[in-house]
Formats: sequence, structure tokens, C-alpha cells
Amino acid sequence: MNRCAPGSPAEPSAGSRRRRRPATVLLAALLAVVVSPPAVAGAADPDPAYAAGNVLQVFAGPGAPGVRYAEDPFANPYFMPDWDHDGDYGDLGDVVFDRGATPGRAPFRYPCQFAEAGVAYRTTTGGCARPDQSGVTFRTGEAQRLRVIDARGLALTATLWLPDDALRRGAHDLPGLVFASGAFVPQRSYYMYAMAAAAAGFVVLSYDSQGQGSSEGRFPWYSASAPASGSCRWTVVSCRELQEMVRWFTGDPIRAAQPRLGTHDPRYSPDGENPHNPALGLLDRSRVAIAGQSMGAVSVSNYLHWLPTGHDGEGQPLPAIAAAVALSGFGPASAAVPVQAQTADLDVPGVTADNWGAFDDVTDGPLGTKAWYDQLRARRTGHQMLQLIISEGGSHGDTADIPAAPHAPWAYAVSVTYFVAFLSCTVQHDQAACRRAVAPQPHLSQAYASEYVPAGTSGPAPSRCMTVPTKPSLEMAFDPDRPSHFADGMAAKPPYTCTP
Repeated sequence: MNRCAPGSPAEPSAGSRRRRRPATVLLAALLAVVVSPPAVAGAADPDPAYAAGNVLQVFAGPGAPGVRYAEDPFANPYFMPDWDHDGDYGDLGDVVFDRGATPGRAPFRYPCQFAEAGVAYRTTTGGCARPDQSGVTFRTGEAQRLRVIDARGLALTATLWLPDDALRRGAHDLPGLVFASGAFVPQRSYYMYAMAAAAAGFVVLSYDSQGQGSSEGRFPWYSASAPASGSCRWTVVSCRELQEMVRWFTGDPIRAAQPRLGTHDPRYSPDGENPHNPALGLLDRSRVAIAGQSMGAVSVSNYLHWLPTGHDGEGQPLPAIAAAVALSGFGPASAAVPVQAQTADLDVPGVTADNWGAFDDVTDGPLGTKAWYDQLRARRTGHQMLQLIISEGGSHGDTADIPAAPHAPWAYAVSVTYFVAFLSCTVQHDQAACRRAVAPQPHLSQAYASEYVPAGTSGPAPSRCMTVPTKPSLEMAFDPDRPSHFADGMAAKPPYTCTP
């Protein structure tokens, strides 16, 4: 068995292995949804049809009114800079430019409402307006496309997102964010997070990993030679690239990878070839956060794993960070800084914090993410905030802005709202954002509790409920520790452990 990180949970006993839920349980659960009689109306009444409707919600987003599509399946026209400078944001010219690696600059708008019927943007008068509304002027930031050389000598395509505050004379001490993409998915599939964080005042860096988007190299499918030192083998290059991009972003050197995973001469010096971060003088290096989705989120976990030691798995200094957000992907980690975890009712199923060591110790979905969150909470030694956000009816596509990916219609609003509120609270110490971060918004999961540990409490403090579950979800049928979980959900009494 591959153990990707020291301190991972021990290998399960034979008894615990026998508790895995077979596929027949899921089939029985689906049958129960079909044949059960309608429930009497009422918020806490049994609602056996809800689980079927919960599945349908996953596929409602791509066909929702107002959804726009580009010729590139990974591009969302609502979240695209005006790369071709024709005044039309998200048109074909912008998408074509974004698919390349040519350096450039372009304005981008600040999304402020992610309604089911479309997206609105911030105006210079403080309101929000649809892009086709006349007589309004939109606030804009500036996107800068550049290339960063990684530790293997490969040129990675990166984008700096500068808020309008950063473009003013004398700007300094701004918070920063580095965002890591998922496997096989280019950075343009996550631009809504970069734009929304920039609207909150963050200088943001997004990038294409090796072999993705327009970055050089080939996708590293599996690295059998990777050290079992906290970097899971599926994501070892991704983990290192996040570390390297944080180093570049904060002004630290990128040194040649040891052991080398590429074919470059060991005398290769990437730091000597890299451009200087043009936004470095704008940053407050003590207020830099990291975030990522799927494979990028596992890289965030890995960064958290090593953070308390002050170095990475190869002994190189690891830049300090102020907070972290992991979207739909989790691995061995620490709670050394404030951490938010996001998943959805029907995200990729995971059952424990490490899935019994399978799949290189990674997990996802409401069951696995809840176990991961509880593990972090139990190991918490400081006073930092922890948060678990579970959205209603969603899938793995809820935490990316790919229009055609299965997602709930409200996915973008839920994910981005809590993403920005958490970062503004923990990095910028915005008290209004702290209140928004823990306030229950529409379309949080009704089957699983969203919860948090407040900042300022000591050690493994009790978790507070943002919501109390009352509905069933099909992923409950996979619960290895509660065989009656789905039945309890059908009876409007799913279990939860947070304090209401």
C-alpha cells in the first residue's frame, strides 16, 4: 500500500474493510426512491423523492437560462478578459488568445452576481449590472499573461490578475492568492475565482500545470519514482508546481527539481531564466493565500501538510501562507492556517479521510470531506478558523466554471460567495466578510451539514452548524460507518455532529 504522507491514518483492519458498501446498496437506494410514496409536506417531514430530485439538480446547470458557451469547451464567456481589446468580453477572439501563450494585457470585469439567468458585474457606482445594460460603466482590473519557468525547465503559462486598486499610484501591501487548476483542465476553467478574488482586492496568480493548457511538457500520469514524502504519486508534479509558483509569486527562487523528473541538465537554473514578478512590489507577503480545485486542491493539502515544518519534501524553504481553500479534492494536510473545504452532495464519492489508503490517500464528496474536516479539527493545535461547505445537488463540476460540466444552476453563486467571504475574513480580517462566511445561504446542502470552527477557539473545538440536514442523498448509501445513513435521511433524520 502506498502511504503518501507520514502521519496518515493507520491501515484499516479486516473488519473495517468489510464495512465497505457494495454497489447493491446503491441500487436498493435508487429503488427505494422510485417506489416510495410521496411525503407529506413539511420541512422536517420524510421526503423520499428528494434524493431523485437531488440527482437531477446536478444536470440542470448546463441547460439553465442564460448559460453561454464558447467554441472552447473549457472556456466560459462570462469569465474571460477582453484579450483582443474589441470591447466584447468572452468572444471568440478572446478565447483564441487565451488558448495560446503569447504575452499580453487585457481588462477584465468583476463578477458580483451569479444568478441562474446569467452573470452581472460591478459598476463604478457601486452596483451590479448585466453586461448588456446601457448607460453603466463597469469596474475593471487588468490581466497580464506571462511565462514562468518551473523546476524542470518547462515554461508554464501564467496569468496575473491585478485589481483596480493595484493600478493606482502608490499601491502596496495588497493581499495575494495563488490558484492551482485540476487535472487535464486549463486555468481558464477557474477564472471566476480569480476575478471574484480580485474584486475583493487580491492580486491573483493562476497558471497551467505541466502539459496542460499552453504550458510545456506532458501531463505526468503517474510518477512511480516520486518520493513517498507527503506528495501523493498521482499529483507529485502538481504539488511541486504549486510550491514553485508560490515561491515565484512571493519573490523566492525556484531551484532545479531534485530528484529531477525531467530530462534537463542538473546544472539548469530556472531562477536565472525567470521573469521578475511585476506585481511583487504590490504584495503584502504575510497575506498570501493558496487555493485549488481537484488535483490542485490535493496540491493545496500537500502544501498544508509540509507547512508546519517550514520546508517541502526536499528540504527547500516553503513560503508562509495566510489561508487555504481546497475545492473538491483532499489529501494529507495540517490545520496550520485557516482552511476552507468545499464539496457537493454528489461530488466524486469518498468514504473516509483517506479512502483506506486507496487512490493515494485522496478523498472527496460529502462523506470523505467531512471525515477529512473532522481529522483536521481533531489535530488542530492553534486558533485558526476551519470550515466545511457542502452545496446542494452538485457534482465535481460545481467548483469549476465549465458551462457544459454537470453542475447545479446555483453552483457558482454558492461556491464563489463562500470562497471570497472566507478569504476576505481570514486574510484581510474583514469582519463583515466573517459574518457572511458563516451565514447560511440558499442552496447549501440539505442532506449534510455545512459547519465551521470559529477563529479564536483553542485546539480541537466543537464545530458549529451552519445548516442542519433533513434530506436524503444517494451518497449516504456509501457510508461505511453508518449502514442506516440513507434510511435515516429518507426519514428526515440524517446524522450530524456539529452544534446547532
